Amino acid sequence: MVRIYSLAFAVRARAQDMDSASLLQNQRLQEMTRAGLKQASRDEPPVYQVFEGALRCVEEDGWLSMTSDECKSPEVTAQLGMRFKRTVTWKKVEPSKHTWPSGCFANLKNSKGTLYFNKHTHDPSMAATSKYGGVVCKSVRSQEYVRIPFNTSTNYMASDLKYTWNLQVKTNYSCIWGAEMPGVNQYASVLTLPPCTWIAPHYHPGTTEINMVMNGKLNGTLFPNAGEPISAQNDLGDLQVIPRQIIHLLDNDQCEDLAITHFFPSILDANFYPLWGPFQETPDSYRNAILPDGTRVLNSPDSLNLAAKSFGYNTPNQECLKRCGLPADYYDHYVCPEKMPLKEEAFDPIASLPKADRRPEPTGALQTRFDEVPENDPWTDYKTEDFNFATELLKTNNFECLYGNPVSGEGMLHAMRIMAPCTAMAPRWHPTTNEINVVMQGKLNYTVHFVRPAEIGRPPIQDQIGQAEQMVVPEGLSFSLYNDQCVDLAMMHVLPTATDEDLTSIWGMLQKAPESYKRDAFVDGQWPDLNIVDDEYTVLPECMERCGFAADYHQDFICPARIPIKAEGTFNRIYEEETR
Repeated sequence: MVRIYSLAFAVRARAQDMDSASLLQNQRLQEMTRAGLKQASRDEPPVYQVFEGALRCVEEDGWLSMTSDECKSPEVTAQLGMRFKRTVTWKKVEPSKHTWPSGCFANLKNSKGTLYFNKHTHDPSMAATSKYGGVVCKSVRSQEYVRIPFNTSTNYMASDLKYTWNLQVKTNYSCIWGAEMPGVNQYASVLTLPPCTWIAPHYHPGTTEINMVMNGKLNGTLFPNAGEPISAQNDLGDLQVIPRQIIHLLDNDQCEDLAITHFFPSILDANFYPLWGPFQETPDSYRNAILPDGTRVLNSPDSLNLAAKSFGYNTPNQECLKRCGLPADYYDHYVCPEKMPLKEEAFDPIASLPKADRRPEPTGALQTRFDEVPENDPWTDYKTEDFNFATELLKTNNFECLYGNPVSGEGMLHAMRIMAPCTAMAPRWHPTTNEINVVMQGKLNYTVHFVRPAEIGRPPIQDQIGQAEQMVVPEGLSFSLYNDQCVDLAMMHVLPTATDEDLTSIWGMLQKAPESYKRDAFVDGQWPDLNIVDDEYTVLPECMERCGFAADYHQDFICPARIPIKAEGTFNRIYEEETR
């Protein structure tokens, strides 16, 4: 439940500038507001991302006022109510007509919910009221959310679908860049570990963890409650799946940085529970009873070697540090950059790779129907193949390569999609899943179309994302993807609630229409010949000319059997050795 603050917060901020009459007026406002706030606090608000510096207002029916003599914000779009957005129109009102000072007012009658708008266009001492209730505004923290479910009845804005990743965890022992997706209750990120670093044993009570290796090698030991511990090493491009509530110990024992895509399909953060924490929080008497001098032995840094700068999550791997010749102060130099240090060209260009004698065939995993699905249960007797996957070639043609694994126990697909230059993917939608794409190389252009009958004629959302940016398409919405660049586009590609592509192509459906309809669909009775391959792909001629590609360029786009990540990995090293 969102906290609702007293209007007195806004009043006190301006009290010194008000005369006694104005203060009396605002006291009346407070009294009139309290009754409305009681009702407003009962309702669970919708979901919407709020950025630092914005103002949030929770309101009942009434008037919203801005204490300014200038009414210059008619284009500010506000999130208001459970299912719609609208533009707030401000009008200047004289003080004699109302019980509050002069300023700008917006009529919110019959509109119940939560309102957002940008701070730079409004005075922070905003107030409102009427006999129906009132409005209270306060500044919000970065990454604060309320709840709007993603579905086809929601009137989306571009910011609902596009996310710029930011640095979310910053220690000398790990860095995480990512973005929460409140509408789908998921968290996508990339985690890096410096050389020779353990992550303390931990588990995630509310979510599965899914990791794909983008740089280096990932070691993992999992401790299911039934059976023996399972240890494995995941190489470049491999996938590791850790079911919820399974204790696991991860480490980087290489002399280079480790980078993994780090996806949590059912929660807005990592939901991290380290196992040493419960011991350290027990009473001293218990710790001293279970171990001689237990208070000291289980304390960090007295005896337990959990680096203070890691917030109790990481331990240096001493044998590895010695083997790699790293100095004792190495971690002091490991400083997370604000921007994820992806290499500009992290993948080998597919069209220039040596061609195999025979085109690799997809493994067929997308068509597999799972008779025995492993349970997401800590008491299951797991095997190593339930956790660790060599990434498979799932789809291959002259326009797209899809590498990944259906995660049957979680009912999802985690993959890396590589899209050829100068290629468009026809309008499509997913009936049962959202689609999440995070750019690792290149740039992705996309168009999201709106299919609500009441919104026919509404302009689509067209945008572009680059490296370390993400787009989310809610299930049921039609969308198109384009790579109009001269390089391969590589994206982390996740379908959170489908183990196959779950794809409906609009052109593919139209092509199957009865011939009688096809004759009537166009004025001249001629169904057009489409420049489209497999109902999905179209070559972009302007891009081909701009990039200087030959007409048969895509014939050389032949997917290799393994993800073409460059051998040196996808990330620049955070602490370069030559700077030591």
